Amino acid sequence: MFVWGANQMPSYRIYFIGSAGRIVGVEELSCADDDAAVRAAEKYAGREVELWEQARRVGLPESIAKRARETQASQMREAATGHSARGLPR
Repeated sequence: MFVWGANQMPSYRIYFIGSAGRIVGVEELSCADDDAAVRAAEKYAGREVELWEQARRVGLPESIAKRARETQASQMREAATGHSARGLPR
């Protein structure tokens, strides 16, 4: 049985917020889940953005920037030790 949209990934939007607090741009994303959408939004860390899935706000600049810092720190630890975050050799 075919169900329309059953196999579609969730649709997310990154809203770019201008200095007046208004939306000045938008980027649409198709991601498997919230974590994947936040990872995709990390490239905008430091900018005023909001991440939404339909009417649900998923992330704000602080949460996106924090996730980007954590990812960068983890990558630096892996490079320094030669081990992944799970303790396994790379």
